[in-house]
Amino acid sequence: MGRWANVALVALAACLAIAAPAGAQTPPGFYVGGGIGWANVSVEDDDDYYDDYYGCCYYDYDTGEEDVGFGAHIGYRFNPYFAAELGYLDAGKPHWDHRDVYVRDLDDFADTEVDLEVQAAQLSVLAILPFGGIWEGYARIGASFWRADAEQAVYPLFDDVYYTRSIDDEGTSFLFGIGIGASPTPAWHLRLEFQSFPIDEDLLVASSDTTVDTLLLEVQFRPGR
Repeated sequence: MGRWANVALVALAACLAIAAPAGAQTPPGFYVGGGIGWANVSVEDDDDYYDDYYGCCYYDYDTGEEDVGFGAHIGYRFNPYFAAELGYLDAGKPHWDHRDVYVRDLDDFADTEVDLEVQAAQLSVLAILPFGGIWEGYARIGASFWRADAEQAVYPLFDDVYYTRSIDDEGTSFLFGIGIGASPTPAWHLRLEFQSFPIDEDLLVASSDTTVDTLLLEVQFRPGR
């Protein structure tokens, strides 16, 4: 997952090693939090590399060059097993490049480079499984209301001319996340979460499913606990 994922895993392990002994289950109430971590883009791609000369397509899966992302959230815990959250995510500026891409607009193959900026407001619910006193695992589903700006450079393989362009897009996508956390004290909680949501593949000059993926280490404060 990259260096930021490794940093987050080491930091969480260190925090859990010094966490307090088991306590009571988390009572209902509001909480706020935020954190930083790793952000990237990935494409599950058949590349649509088919024409009369090159033959049929092939399948591949690629990730870009990661960047630092950060997030913030406010939520309400209804009971030990269920919560709702409103969050904000800034996925930084991950870089994407790909070789020998068939670009429909050019009807040609090209090398491409993209610097992408993505921000999203997120509304979701969490299904939570407390265990071991201080621990809990959870799954997240919801909606990600994203906006993205892309700086694209396209280098056709059979033409000396290249072009650059700036495009932007926005949309609403299904949000999925899975994470684990621990509470060193009743008022403070630490969690590590992977989450993913799709964006328009045209932003990366791609032809198939494109997602923004993040791994965030967050600190959460639960007032009144």
